[in-house]
Amino acid sequence: MTAGSCPRVLLVEGADDEHVVRHLRHRGTGMPEFDILDKGGFDALSRSIGPEIKAPGRIAVGVLADANDDWRARWRAIADRLRSTGIEPPDVLDPGAGDLDAAKPLATTFNSWLRSVFG
Repeated sequence: MTAGSCPRVLLVEGADDEHVVRHLRHRGTGMPEFDILDKGGFDALSRSIGPEIKAPGRIAVGVLADANDDWRARWRAIADRLRSTGIEPPDVLDPGAGDLDAAKPLATTFNSWLRSVFG
């Protein structure tokens, strides 16, 4: 595999993202094991999607990208990388799909999302 020893990986843009995910993950229970890979920026993260998906033994790849600029452009870049690996993502990302439920604690909502990705 490209990095780490786990067949499940979450690709993140930077150290801050990795730090937040590590702390939120530890608040959950029943979380499948996965590596968090800091890619050092969106361009590197985007370029790594194909190789990470194709890594021998890989079961799951999650991508966590900041949407603080143009989330549509970010989604297009990620979707293009997925298409290059033979995965056909939706043309338009549902902007509500990643929304957090204000009635639930952040860690609970985020850990539910992680379990759905890696479970």
